[in-house]
Amino acid sequence: MKKIVAIVEARLNSRRLPNKVLKKIKKKELISIVLERLKLSKKIHQIVVATTKNKKDMKLVNFLKRKKIKFFRGSEKNLFERIFNTANKFKADIIVRVTADNPFTDPDIIDYMLRNFRKYRKIYFLTNNFHGDEKKRNLAYGLDISIFSFKSLKLLSSQKKTKALMEYPTLNFLTNYSKKNLIVKNLRLPKKMIIDRKYRLTVDTKEDLYFIRKIFKYVKSTNIKMNRLRKILNTNFSFFRENSNIKQFQPKIKNF
Repeated sequence: MKKIVAIVEARLNSRRLPNKVLKKIKKKELISIVLERLKLSKKIHQIVVATTKNKKDMKLVNFLKRKKIKFFRGSEKNLFERIFNTANKFKADIIVRVTADNPFTDPDIIDYMLRNFRKYRKIYFLTNNFHGDEKKRNLAYGLDISIFSFKSLKLLSSQKKTKALMEYPTLNFLTNYSKKNLIVKNLRLPKKMIIDRKYRLTVDTKEDLYFIRKIFKYVKSTNIKMNRLRKILNTNFSFFRENSNIKQFQPKIKNF
């Protein structure tokens, strides 16, 4: 059986909202909510947090130790290397890449994508966000998931990397897939799993955090299902404007 590992990227030295992964939502740290939701997956075998060797992340490391959460510390600037070394240490065959600032990371979406990833055996990289193509994207920011094999990660590890390729690991698949004969695919999600792209469900700014906290006031548990989340957003349409003006950073993709 191939080992499926969810690798959660987390650090405290965020540009727009420092310490965001330890910010509280319903008396829980943001990263705790993400980890709790990942544990609901029926297909993930292990969950590991990939953080950095930066001294500023000691607070996060101490938190993970207290919670007995597996973690790996690596390069802050070279995220590709950090992901690779994390996957290597924990002997991952298949990697589910998650970021710790997405409190609605959905276990049902992950399991649906993992079923498809394993079904199409020749695929090396699977995503649900149309590879970052804004014209095609139909999904809210914060629900993005990437799945790839360690085998493909290893193939790409020897490639020369620009700053963008070090900071954004999945760009390596989108820019170098043809050189290494890798097959990349976007998976269209069922309508019941989709929240419209007009919403920002990620935490990158104070406005995002305020918006997410507002949503969670409508539920008792942080284990909110997509149909319940959709209903909250649709019936309280006016407050989505809280963070609607925030622009998502889009790294430039070449050769794709």
